[in-house]
Amino acid sequence: MSAQAMNCEIEVKLGLLKPCPQLKTALQSLGEVSAPRKDTLSNTYFDTPQRALFALKAGLRIRKAQSYQEQTLKVKGAALAGVHARQEYNVSLPGGLKIPDLSLFPDDAFPEGTDVAALQQNLVKQCAIDFKRTCYDLKYKGAKFEIAVDEGFIKASGIKAPILELEIELKEGPSDSAELIPLFDEVVRGLGNAGVPLTLEPFSKMHRAALLMGAAERSAIELPKRRALSAAAYLTVNLKSFETLLGLFLVQLNPLYLGYMTAALKNLRRACGCVLTEALNDDNVNDSESCRELKADAKHIKRTLKKLARYAEKLESRVLPLTLQDQDYDLSADAQRLRRRITKTQAYSLPLHLRALLLKLQTVKTVNQKA
Repeated sequence: MSAQAMNCEIEVKLGLLKPCPQLKTALQSLGEVSAPRKDTLSNTYFDTPQRALFALKAGLRIRKAQSYQEQTLKVKGAALAGVHARQEYNVSLPGGLKIPDLSLFPDDAFPEGTDVAALQQNLVKQCAIDFKRTCYDLKYKGAKFEIAVDEGFIKASGIKAPILELEIELKEGPSDSAELIPLFDEVVRGLGNAGVPLTLEPFSKMHRAALLMGAAERSAIELPKRRALSAAAYLTVNLKSFETLLGLFLVQLNPLYLGYMTAALKNLRRACGCVLTEALNDDNVNDSESCRELKADAKHIKRTLKKLARYAEKLESRVLPLTLQDQDYDLSADAQRLRRRITKTQAYSLPLHLRALLLKLQTVKTVNQKA
């Protein structure tokens, strides 16, 4: 059994409308592509009946691949613009182990004071997530990414939900968000322009599984506790709300989420305008050559937000009356139409575009203040 390994996992997760056989060609239009590989992965997730690991913002699984078996503990970290950074601990296991052995992880993998023995004693299987993975390595602007497509199913509470998503994980490159987010943004934009049918997939596989199992705490929307917010903070809050509401609608197919999501998109558009106005009133920004770029970026983002808000509002106006009249109506096709609209308008780039805009604005301010 090998010693445990800990890495910081930094990745972006996106959905795919359909399988993408031209992915390698699309990647080659961006940079150097190598190491094509395929695997079949079977993941079993564990927690206690009281969801103690969820309360610690941790995920625990056993993964079986064609050539190895391992247990993994993921501890939630920061999430910036859809870029997820988490601590990940992996331990190789012999075949046949049914329950993870928490003692194999380092003590500091768990928060101080955690009763690891009690956790171990109460571990039970939560769900299974099985999929086929196709991977490539991509070198782009001095960074190395692993590009993976996962296609399979989540099996939870008697429900079998499909998976079709693309993950972009940073293997080598910058760790500073001022460099990292624009880099991810460029890769995502390049893949979309090369014809990869990207769409938004706000929730992880395990998050979706938890919702299917009825975890009400996974439906929460976090709002700030104080009223006074900067334009940038207001934008960030509404972006997170939009992503959460979209994820909930796609999993739970509740039309009520559409109205809230429309409001979040409209608020995002207003927030984007406020950020730009604030920038134009700042002497460190408005006289800079980069100001024109900021205005162009903001204009493009606001246009995309407007298109998506109009579509969501139109969709809600059509399906909500049917629901209120207690008609038996399946929203699966409407959810897929929304996913297609996100692809068509390239709204899958919105989270990265918005955070990249804020970072660019801050960079312009800093550079001009130093000057």
